[in-house]
Amino acid sequence: MEYWIFLNNEKQGPYTLTDLQQVELSPDTLVWRDGLNRWVEAQEIEELEILFAPKQPPTFEEEAKSNQSNVNCNNIPPIYLPQEKEVAPPQYYPQPQAMEPRQEQQKPCPPNYLVWAILSTLCCCQPLGIVAIIFAANVNSKYNRGDYEGAVKNSERAALWVILSFVIGLATLPIQMLVSLL
Repeated sequence: MEYWIFLNNEKQGPYTLTDLQQVELSPDTLVWRDGLNRWVEAQEIEELEILFAPKQPPTFEEEAKSNQSNVNCNNIPPIYLPQEKEVAPPQYYPQPQAMEPRQEQQKPCPPNYLVWAILSTLCCCQPLGIVAIIFAANVNSKYNRGDYEGAVKNSERAALWVILSFVIGLATLPIQMLVSLL
């Protein structure tokens, strides 16, 4: 089918549909073809709508074909893809491995005096015995965390509070006996 257009104040044509794709045609350009009784805007003619449709991006296949024809393969460096490595199946039950002791744990754990702290709390002086229990309970946890110096300090403090608890408890025993007789 042949189309005539009115562009730049002059009649041009005849054009085929493929020719019109090359002409800068706007939707409001006046167009006439056989079968029309007057000039109409291009957007009103059904077969010309494809000229004004928004451009769709090319599909992957179309782009690949156009790239293949435009590419000079001699200048493209080769692409090296990483090779897949064989992966061992997961071990659901891994074998335990011997752990090397930390350097701090090669020294023996200092005594914690926990039994003595409990006895001094029950038999002698409760407030001082509770302090001794707290220090005694922290000896092993500090040693296991690798704080050897902290474990030694807590061990010494626990021993001190156990001794103070026994001494003060035994020193106040006569006073407690006198009070109980009255």
